[in-house]
Amino acid sequence: MTVTTDDISTITETVFQSVLEWEVRPSAADPGDIRPERSIAGSVQIHGAWEGAVTLSIPDGLARMAARKLFGIDPDEGSMADVHDALAELTNMICGNLKAVLPGPSTLSMPTVADGSSLVLRIPGSEVAHSAVFECHGHQVNVTVLRRIDVGHSND
Repeated sequence: MTVTTDDISTITETVFQSVLEWEVRPSAADPGDIRPERSIAGSVQIHGAWEGAVTLSIPDGLARMAARKLFGIDPDEGSMADVHDALAELTNMICGNLKAVLPGPSTLSMPTVADGSSLVLRIPGSEVAHSAVFECHGHQVNVTVLRRIDVGHSND
């Protein structure tokens, strides 16, 4: 059993709507497209009966908007730490909800956040199980579920 693209879509849409009151819509963009703009990416590892990770990647501008919305910060007051915290929280919420549809029991790691231009997160020993691209406020949002392949799991 694994997560489906429909699971990713439903959960991502629900988290963005309930936490930020933002609509995200599925996009026809290729999840592998690398944007030259600065982006922020979060990752949460899943350990247990199912091994893998969930990543969330969004452009810096959208991440800053999320931090302002999530923490009620004025545009000039937010720090990069606030932006990282907001992305970590969103990634954790999406991963926690996806964990519920995976075989258990399992636990989640603390979120890891990185930022940079043309940023691509890779997790050694993992392969993409499913990836979905969304559009939110004119920005691309990528959610990827990675399945660990070096622990004897099948490719189902």
